[in-house]
Parts: sequence; structure tokens; C-alpha cells
Amino acid sequence: MGKTLVKTISFIVIFLCMFLCVQNVLKRKWYYPSMVEAPSDMMTEFYQLTDKVDMQTVFFGPSGYEWDIDPMDIYKSTGIVTYNMCSSGQPFAVSYYLCKEMFKTQYPDVVVISPSGLFGDDFFNGGYHYILDHMPLSKNKLNFASYYAEQYAIENAKEKNRAPLLERYYRYINIMTFGHL
Repeated sequence: MGKTLVKTISFIVIFLCMFLCVQNVLKRKWYYPSMVEAPSDMMTEFYQLTDKVDMQTVFFGPSGYEWDIDPMDIYKSTGIVTYNMCSSGQPFAVSYYLCKEMFKTQYPDVVVISPSGLFGDDFFNGGYHYILDHMPLSKNKLNFASYYAEQYAIENAKEKNRAPLLERYYRYINIMTFGHL
């Protein structure tokens, strides 16, 4: 019992030390005043940099990656040119379409995509809109928009099936309040 406790405590202490050391390298040193500004700035910067810089590593994923990965710190400590294309609530499909957009102009050695979007079934409009609103018009954007429209329709159908009584209640309230639907 005593040896296992010592091993467990040692493991936790070593893990925490390693985590704190790595976190300082990966953590972003600035904060956007508004979540809506972050992706638009990201997309604008990306299109400005594509002619000037060959990116070696590009990151895609949700806000955990967005706020924790700092390309400038990675460059200062390793010399690797990286770019962070993560955004708040980024579903896996958004990562896919952003990756297709990136491969039009850049061919990085490493592409890091967070797998967390594969395991969530939450539909978050903002995760799509943040990127879709700032992506330049192209066939890729049209494919992305049609995928989003399909997902939106599926999610609305799920909502209606979950609460048919609630829908009837709202219908009743509208009839009683306004005299029509």
C-alpha cells in the first residue's frame, strides 16, 4: 500500500511539472477582446501571410487549441514556423474545409487536427459562422455552406422531434395571443 501511494504521488508531481513547463510554451500571450474578432483576424492574417511565409506546421481545432497554442512562442523556442487556424467551437467539418482552404496556398510538413470534433454531437452555429463568414468566395466555401445548411436542417429536425408538445404549446400561445399562427 505504501509503495503504490508513493508511486502515485510521484507520478502526479512529475506530470504536473511537465504540464506546467509545456503549457508556458504553448500558451498564447494575448487575448482578443471579443471572440468574434479572433477568427476574422486569423483568416485575414492567413491570407496576408500565404505569399510571404512557408508554414511548417498548422493547427486546427476548437478553443482549447485556439487559446493555448502560440505560434510566436513555438517559433522563438524551436524555430518552427507555425500557424494557428483554430477557432471557438470548431467542429471537425470546419477543420476539414479550413484544411482544404489552406492547401490551396500552403503545403506544411505537419498538420495538427484536434480529434475532439469527432466525438461531440453538439451543433454549434458559431463554430460554423466564425469561419464561413470570413472565408473568401470559392467552390470550397460553397461546399462548406451547403454542408452547414444540411447540418442545420438536421439539427432543426432533431429539435422538433424532441419537443413536439412544446411546439404545440407555442402554436396554442400564438393562436390565443394573435388569433393566428
